[in-house]
Amino acid sequence: MNIADGRPRAMIPVLLVLSPFVLDTGLAITRRLLSKNDVFTGDRRHVYDLLHEKYLSVKRVDGVMWAMGLAFAGLGFAATYLPLLAQLPVLAVSWLAVILWMVRLGMFRPEAPRAKANGQARIDEAPEGKAIQYPLEKV
Repeated sequence: MNIADGRPRAMIPVLLVLSPFVLDTGLAITRRLLSKNDVFTGDRRHVYDLLHEKYLSVKRVDGVMWAMGLAFAGLGFAATYLPLLAQLPVLAVSWLAVILWMVRLGMFRPEAPRAKANGQARIDEAPEGKAIQYPLEKV
């Protein structure tokens, strides 16, 4: 902890370093609460999944995720040299930019039905309690 001025200033740099995880998880929980879905039920609307839909390449997605992680690690490291009042705008602007980017990727767009990996059609429950069977998707 940097206590050069008598007060701890490490909390915001730590938040900056953990930003990709905090933002993805926080927005996923927010999205599920707003859509009145179970918070603990998984979906494919996380950043990694959205990037994979866009780029269709695991290597490219990994590159984007690593670049984002390194950028936030660099911001966190640089923020340790700033006074607390200068750290807050860095956190706010970087989080706002990433939140807008995640929303633009489609984080709050409804999820399209997907076929199961074993070749069977996906079956969901309809609001009336009847099963809905979706046709297989060709991938």
